[in-house]
Amino acid sequence: ESGKSSILQAIDIVASGNIHRVETIGLDRMINIEAVQEFNASQRTYDNLPKMIIELYLNGEFSYDVNGKNNSDGIICDGIRLVCEPNPDFQNEITESLKDQDDYFPYDYYKIRFSTFANEGYTGYKKKLRSILIDSTNMNS
Repeated sequence: ESGKSSILQAIDIVASGNIHRVETIGLDRMINIEAVQEFNASQRTYDNLPKMIIELYLNGEFSYDVNGKNNSDGIICDGIRLVCEPNPDFQNEITESLKDQDDYFPYDYYKIRFSTFANEGYTGYKKKLRSILIDSTNMNS
């Protein structure tokens, strides 16, 4: 119960580049509940909505399109990331929803983007990293 499985799952999700996997798990289960509670307890404005960012810093031989400084540290290195944030195209709708409902959190208005540190988008069809995650809870003796 120290978070090892959560870290492995985060690595697998970012490596997969698969938006459907994120949607299947559900943003309500992925975005930190404390961040949502803090948002609800403070000013409930569009600008205060939390973001979820998962970054994988890579070490090894990778193509040039994973190398850049589009990461939290702002340093040039190899890596890939998942950014989940409110979609600015729906800022007006989000703002209205937040005003109308005190306990509402706009998960449905979040956008998901997989990109490299060079800011090149990627998907499950154009993966930058291969991975496999073995879920031992589904195994029997």
